[in-house]
Amino acid sequence: MSELPSPPFFLTPEDMMAIKEAEIEGEAEDGPHRQWSPSEKLAGAIGAAALYNYYAAGGTGSGILVPFWGWGIEELFIDIEPGARFAGSPASRSNTLTLVVFGIPSDDTDDVEPCQASRFPLKRISDTRWECETLIELMTGDEFPPYLTMVIASADAGDLGHATFSEVELESNISGSSASGPLKIVTKQIVDEDTDGVEQSCNLGISFIVRKMITRKSKVLSAPQFENQALFLIQQAVDYRNRYQQTQNTEDLEQALATFREALELIPRQDPDRIHALYGLAESLRVLHTTSNQPDHLDELVDVLEEEIALRAADLDQHEGHEPLARAMFNLHLALRTRYENFGNITDLDRAIDVQRQVIDCDGFSGERVMRSVLWDYLGVLLLFRFKHLGNPEDINKSIEAHATASRVYSSAEDLEACNGWKTTVPLGTALLTRFKSNGADEDLEQGLFCLREAAQKQPGNSTILTNLGAGLMRKFEKFGDLADINEAISTQQQALKNADWSQFASKYSLLNNLGLSFLHRYNHSQDHQSLEEATKTIELAVDETPKNNSTRPSTLNNLAWCYEQMYDRTHNVAYIYRAISAQREAVETLPEGHSSLPIILDNLGRCYQALFETTGELEHIQQAVDSRRKALETSSPDNSHFKIILDSLGRTLNARFFLTQDMADVCEAIELKERALRMIPENHSYRAGSLNNLAESFISRYEVSRDPSDLESGFAHFHSGTLAQTSSPYDRFRVATNWVLCALRHDNPTQAISAFDALVDAVPLFAGVEQTVQQRHELLMDLSSHILHGASVAISSERIDKALEWLEQGRGLVWNQISSLRTPLDDLRAVDATMADRFEAVSKALDAAGARVQDPRRRLEATADQKISLQEQASSHVKLAKERETLANVIRTTVPGFENFLRPLPSSSWTQNLPDAGPVVVINVHATRCDAIVLMAGLEEPMHIPLPDFSHSDAVHLSQLLQATLEDFGLSVRGSSTELNISEDRAMRPVKTLRNKDTKETIPVMEGILMLLWTAVVKPILNALAISRSEDPTTRIWWCPTGPLSFLPLHAAGIYRGEAPETLSDYAVSSYIPTVAVLTERVKASQTVSEEKSGIFLLSQPNAPGSPPIPGTTAEVERISQAIKTSHPTIRTLKLESKETTIKAGKEGMENYSCVHLACHAKQDLQEPLNSGFRLQDGRLKLSSIIKLHIKSADFAFLSACETSTGSHKLSEEAVHLAAGMLAAGYRGVVGTMWSIQDRYAPEIAEDFYADLLLSSSSDSGRRTIDSSKAAYSLHRAVRRMRARHGDTEALLLAWVPYVHFGL
Repeated sequence: MSELPSPPFFLTPEDMMAIKEAEIEGEAEDGPHRQWSPSEKLAGAIGAAALYNYYAAGGTGSGILVPFWGWGIEELFIDIEPGARFAGSPASRSNTLTLVVFGIPSDDTDDVEPCQASRFPLKRISDTRWECETLIELMTGDEFPPYLTMVIASADAGDLGHATFSEVELESNISGSSASGPLKIVTKQIVDEDTDGVEQSCNLGISFIVRKMITRKSKVLSAPQFENQALFLIQQAVDYRNRYQQTQNTEDLEQALATFREALELIPRQDPDRIHALYGLAESLRVLHTTSNQPDHLDELVDVLEEEIALRAADLDQHEGHEPLARAMFNLHLALRTRYENFGNITDLDRAIDVQRQVIDCDGFSGERVMRSVLWDYLGVLLLFRFKHLGNPEDINKSIEAHATASRVYSSAEDLEACNGWKTTVPLGTALLTRFKSNGADEDLEQGLFCLREAAQKQPGNSTILTNLGAGLMRKFEKFGDLADINEAISTQQQALKNADWSQFASKYSLLNNLGLSFLHRYNHSQDHQSLEEATKTIELAVDETPKNNSTRPSTLNNLAWCYEQMYDRTHNVAYIYRAISAQREAVETLPEGHSSLPIILDNLGRCYQALFETTGELEHIQQAVDSRRKALETSSPDNSHFKIILDSLGRTLNARFFLTQDMADVCEAIELKERALRMIPENHSYRAGSLNNLAESFISRYEVSRDPSDLESGFAHFHSGTLAQTSSPYDRFRVATNWVLCALRHDNPTQAISAFDALVDAVPLFAGVEQTVQQRHELLMDLSSHILHGASVAISSERIDKALEWLEQGRGLVWNQISSLRTPLDDLRAVDATMADRFEAVSKALDAAGARVQDPRRRLEATADQKISLQEQASSHVKLAKERETLANVIRTTVPGFENFLRPLPSSSWTQNLPDAGPVVVINVHATRCDAIVLMAGLEEPMHIPLPDFSHSDAVHLSQLLQATLEDFGLSVRGSSTELNISEDRAMRPVKTLRNKDTKETIPVMEGILMLLWTAVVKPILNALAISRSEDPTTRIWWCPTGPLSFLPLHAAGIYRGEAPETLSDYAVSSYIPTVAVLTERVKASQTVSEEKSGIFLLSQPNAPGSPPIPGTTAEVERISQAIKTSHPTIRTLKLESKETTIKAGKEGMENYSCVHLACHAKQDLQEPLNSGFRLQDGRLKLSSIIKLHIKSADFAFLSACETSTGSHKLSEEAVHLAAGMLAAGYRGVVGTMWSIQDRYAPEIAEDFYADLLLSSSSDSGRRTIDSSKAAYSLHRAVRRMRARHGDTEALLLAWVPYVHFGL
């Protein structure tokens, strides 16, 4: 350290600053130092100089700094844009200007002399910027000067301009220290009065920072110089506290507290001098509590503030007026509020409200509009808290009045902007939304969201605003069930979580709780299991973050219990129910006495007990549910926003107990409670469907004992109404329809069953709508297929064949139909309204691309905040696109003549108008109750019904399992993976399983047995009913549309392959498959002409895909096809790619530029994520999702010479989630695929025979330059027959050729 001069020399602060600067320069090599502001440098220099001068003057013993505080201006910059007057002048070339300041008090007095000027040099630091390096000390004391006028002077050009700053401007823009902020930069344009408007004021600007600082009047005194030892201790305590502010060392703060307490011990209880110690102690306790959160500190803080207020009130006339009293009361209200938030004691909240009202009533802040507005807002928040605690409507009304008053305090927009006026709209919006939650008034909802959106526009990214806006959007969703609202709520809350400064935004747990609750709401709407996992994870984190005694913890525990209950419903893991009960009990036990949330938390506890009862069937558990929910009703009132839910819930629980006890009193009370609840639920409320469903179930329950027909009719009527509740979620309406179906069937009422299934089928496309990704829709549809097949069987039993077919079409192949709808040609619409057609097409394409997104659920849970926000923005955009498309469709239907039924589902009668002439379409419905075929034929006005009494659902399941086991025995998993199937040694290694013919008792191989049973029980009865004759070269085609487990069985190969009179389906007809009838009729209706530039065939061979076993046969296969085309049809455009040429990019380009494709390679069928299925190429997998996105308008025919390209998922049997169906969805009119792994030895043989026949069928005389894909089914039929003729129909050969199938037209 540099040496100080020896006494008797005295030092000025400037001397000390020079010494310090020298020290810093000498220590530069030690690393970077903190950049101190000029005021901080001066403060250190003043303290050091005072201490040095104290000892220099002969001071002994410990000295203590007595600070004199004031205000200063630093970091002042002048920006001058060269104008007409300044440019080219001597001043413009000068490196120095002068800042002249009027209004600074003199050194010896606080008086301001109007003409007194202080001058400060300005140094040029760039072409347009000058800096004042000198700290401008304004004065000492608490008051700012009434004004400051700053003039920019130049010795050459005179005064360049001036700016005046008011006391209010300076006081409202005080910055914190350079380390802690917040930083507020004062800026103003400088007025140049001499230019007469020629040179505008925007050419000159001034900016600076105002900070509190220690002034030169500060001095060091020794203890004996203090006449009053208590005052000395107070000053010493202040020093400790100030040192803490610099060091953040808690020991300094603890020492300050101890010293303040010691001082208070020396001052009598009623002595006004206690005020200073009490004030200091209160400030120190407040700071300590923010870091420690210890209850004792908070209790002491309240006591200290109460005493300070009493002393200030008694000494009001003698001392500083009303403002210190008002500030003390304001601080007391904050302490009481904090204690209430931590412990939930309502007396603290009542006292805080009383104190805050006293603050408003006294004139302590009468001249400060900013502060008075803050006071009203704080009162509004307190009243809001009390409303949430007690549920008294008067409190929420007065809360809104208080916030409205805060907004009216300001008289000009300038005032609002100066004090962040947006802050007044946030609490007002929050209070309005809270009242909306209570009374359901749409006006409150609209005004509340308007306030918060307005605030969000003024302060984008502000976490407090975003948190409240997200909560408001969640409330809106709860009532109206619009998925766009809950998606926006999640996006908003995720952004708030990301932006939050946890040093300023303490209640992280509240934000997490709201975000988790929004995810939970979305799950309940869409049954998206990823949302449930997000909700559970987020709310678990919220519980962990919430302090044990915090008043919000019970609510968060309540939400966590709800998550666990939903997890139980989804997984059937009973451990989740016990977790839910544990969390719910803790919520009840820790909720403050008399809290308005007690009824709903008790109700939810009852729900958990009821869920446990449904698992155990124990009377004890349902009794606990009844007791809990009855107590919830007793502690609630009609004014409580949850009252209607509590009524309905108790009714449900009594109904559940009735099932066990058959006590009519329970079910009668249940009906009474549910009817009362229903009357309280608005028609447009999202809970309406659930309430109607619950009431319907009770009427049905009572009917089953009373046999009163009116109860049954009431039950059915309420079920019907529930399915029509448009604002309820599609899932809720689907659930109502499902319960309606079960009741109608249980009571043998086919008329009601038909109506119920109608509602169920209508709900399915809404439940799995285009606003979700294909991946999500497949997940949702996994459990729905049985309902569709069941409905069809009921309709058939009721002789409603048309209805059965309608349901099978609407409820099956849903995702592919949706994709097809998004690609509907709009030529007719474009001819009438081109603008509308273009807009609709653009939205449809965007929606198609959004649906093809594939997400890994694990990655979503582990994503960063930015990644989660991005994913949520994609989901929100997806929903908005779906809504926009539906809106456009409705506009088209209502405004464009002739398009009234635009994209509406077609009635079954329309399908008969676009059937192919070549043969029948056979839809086979397989359900546990019955199996039937429905036949459509061109020229046949009504569908034909063919019962299949000798085949059952269990037969289909059994045969499917046998086939799967056989394929596994032969290792048929990927192309080329099995040994040669025609070698006897292989059979010895893998014994062939056998079946016994039930008629002849003969033992036959499994594959032959499967095909024989399909022939005798399914195919032969259909052929007989259709009177189709046997032929050497059949021309009749049959399009098979199987359902359920029959979808995985080879109907096209059905037959008897041994014995004296073998016969097979191929002797009668040529087979093709279709996912739905609509897939076929759309292709018949929309004839396609491929352009010359796109016609041709793209051949791809990849024998050595990285990570897959080699399949050298693919090279020979493609080479044979290429040579056949060159020989017979050299004019056909051909592109052949092999091995390393087969990149993903090249594959997509080939598909886009050639109407036909032949892919000889490995394929991957992803049953979990069907759009991830694809073809393995040189640099990865060409996924189905990528192919679908291509929108290939010239797509005609695809031959997928790979493994399992037409094998679907057993969980999604009605959705045909395989590559062949996907290629149809991508636009191809016909596809050849494989049901299981094909043999590398036989694949080239099949392909060569297929193309030889197809090329022969294509007319070269007509000058065609492409392949006639309409003959593809016949060519595959003949290629297989040639293979059979060459190799026979052994079990091994059946496994080699049977997998080849044709899809489409």
